Amino acid sequence: MITISDVAKEASVSVSTVSRILNKDKEFNVSEETIQKVNEAVEKLNYRPLRKRKHQTRKRTDYQIGVVTTVSKSDEADDPYWISIRAGIENQAASNHVSIKRLIRMDHNLTKEEVEELDGLIVIGAVIPESISRMGKSVSNVVLVNNTYPTDKFDIVNADLYDATIKNLKHLETLDHEHIGFIGGEDVAKDLVSKSTRVINDIRKTAFEDHMRNRGTYNAEDIYIGDWTSRDGYRLMKKALIKRRIPSAFIVASDPMAIGVLHAIRESGLRVPEDISIISYDDIEAAAFVEPPLSSVRIYTEEVGKQAVNVLIDRMKGREIPIKVIVPSKLVKRKSYARRDRRKENV
Repeated sequence: MITISDVAKEASVSVSTVSRILNKDKEFNVSEETIQKVNEAVEKLNYRPLRKRKHQTRKRTDYQIGVVTTVSKSDEADDPYWISIRAGIENQAASNHVSIKRLIRMDHNLTKEEVEELDGLIVIGAVIPESISRMGKSVSNVVLVNNTYPTDKFDIVNADLYDATIKNLKHLETLDHEHIGFIGGEDVAKDLVSKSTRVINDIRKTAFEDHMRNRGTYNAEDIYIGDWTSRDGYRLMKKALIKRRIPSAFIVASDPMAIGVLHAIRESGLRVPEDISIISYDDIEAAAFVEPPLSSVRIYTEEVGKQAVNVLIDRMKGREIPIKVIVPSKLVKRKSYARRDRRKENV
């Protein structure tokens, strides 16, 4: 089955670019040449978005499910991470004759009647689990995706960001990095009914803190938390650089933040990786093209979406015990980290 990722590859553009063009996003500034390339790729591959496929003749649908996302339409369009998860869900659902009857965003006031007519739900993003139980009596068939809020009631499918962070820290330590900093953002868990929110620790930050405490080297001053943007990555790195003793390496929780970090380091007259090493997350398209190219953890987001559907089907067939599926990730090694040069006194 042809996916949006196939179209992006054929047209040599990002998944988010394809999504925004196909959705006729009026706020997206793109050249006519790029639009033509995408349309030609769509035609060549005979790609049909899910909303168009569902009107075509198809085999009997066994289940009707809903997909709830905490991510706004504009944020999703700007971030291939979220688009890829949803593409995985849509493609796997279609392959298994599961109909996605509703796509529900957090700004929609979901009614109990809407929930109870569905066989199951996939919820993308951090939510407060007890709020799901208040949505209706038939919400036991639920899979939470990209959600680290504790629960023993619902199925969970996540990427292995905790283990990946521990591995990254140990890897940097083998390269003589003893003083390591962390730059990241906060997770916000949302209540699906009241729309209230709770701030929770990002799992990468939790892993960083756990590892440093186990080593006996934890220092709260080496942790910088802000928004998940390049601008805040820049701001937080600037804040770290004014301190007398700067970590020789940083774990940066997303590629967009890391791009801002790189800019701040260059502006200060220091170099990556000669003076400061960087490892980040997501392995977005831009990660390979910044200077230096970012070493970044590749998260198999489309596989996360596929596994969410598989787990939900199994649940709808009668499994009662909740399970947790962790999808492995991989560090793509490029040029943003190196062995620590012990001769550099300032780091």
